[in-house]
Amino acid sequence: MSSGVLYVATGDQYIREAKTSAKSVRDHMPDTDIALITDDEVESNLFDIVRDTDELDADFSSSNLEPGMSPFDRTLFLDTDTYLTDSVHELFDVLDEYDLAIAPSLSQGSVSGVPAPRTQYNTGVVSYRSNDPVRELFTLWNDIYREWREERDVVQNQPSFLKAVYETDVDLFTLSLNYNTRLFSPGALHGDAKILHGRPETGIENAARLINESSRFRAFYRNSYLSRSGAFKVVEDASPRYHLEKSVFERGLKQTLLEAPEYLKERIL
Repeated sequence: MSSGVLYVATGDQYIREAKTSAKSVRDHMPDTDIALITDDEVESNLFDIVRDTDELDADFSSSNLEPGMSPFDRTLFLDTDTYLTDSVHELFDVLDEYDLAIAPSLSQGSVSGVPAPRTQYNTGVVSYRSNDPVRELFTLWNDIYREWREERDVVQNQPSFLKAVYETDVDLFTLSLNYNTRLFSPGALHGDAKILHGRPETGIENAARLINESSRFRAFYRNSYLSRSGAFKVVEDASPRYHLEKSVFERGLKQTLLEAPEYLKERIL
């Protein structure tokens, strides 16, 4: 049973991004086949399979997965703006029990015809099997997407994906955000970010380094537009202000001042 990584890229920018992402796959999963579907001719030893097609539109719809799109039995589809920091072979292994694996989306708007508390998924990292339930899901997803785009001007493809999931019998596994760590908004993480997803101004490799300097539970957010060293602020503890107010409330101002040197050493520094 074949397994591999799949990219879809339209235009020079996205082809360059796909190469950067594919390089990270090569670094951590050197024996994994990588396929690229594109609207241009691409020559690169990063890709084992390149399929040139004129059927892709340069918009959200180009990342809609379709039946028969992947040359593999088990596929890890990655958006071009992703980056691996470690092997993720487990995303193929999970398909021993499930049809498809995907992480939640940070966009949690309601979707017509889908009752709460069902949530949207981010379709930029999808591990899936080429079987009948998945083919049915992808067919319905594309049908709903085209209908909603024409009738409601819904360009994003995540709402239609959730609607298709709701209406089919696909056996879906929800991934942790470690496998799709979004970089455009504040986030929280425990353990390493194995797949980062976004376009930070100082580069996704730099973002990976900063966010994975710690594997403790932490929050992170964009901090600087220009600085590589300060591009992201990573916070593992409550703020100094919180600790100071807590000490004053519990011990009183006088005792807090007396204990300040040790307090600063243990709590802040």
